[in-house]
Amino acid sequence: MAKVTKQQVITALKKCIDPELRIDIWSLGLIYDIRVKTKDKQTTVDITATLTTPACALGPHIMQDITSNVEKIKGVKKCNVVITFDPRWTPEKMTEEAKAQLGFL
Repeated sequence: MAKVTKQQVITALKKCIDPELRIDIWSLGLIYDIRVKTKDKQTTVDITATLTTPACALGPHIMQDITSNVEKIKGVKKCNVVITFDPRWTPEKMTEEAKAQLGFL
């Protein structure tokens, strides 16, 4: 069984597009932590993420998109997503490319 890597998870997260901003959640800086754990040949990925605002109505959709894309990685048995607002998301968390796409540069 091949080991699941953090980079594989990041690649999967880049397929999760924010429906309103049309930019992937990794580039938006919405992912705070990724933990890949393997026990008894079963790999679980725990992700701590945030949303651009606590009132985001698309939160459940984004969480499902994260889970679905990460669980498509060969070897991943389960993906757990926890949403936090500590610290709050700010535009400074975005990649330079995302900032440019949204006109922040």
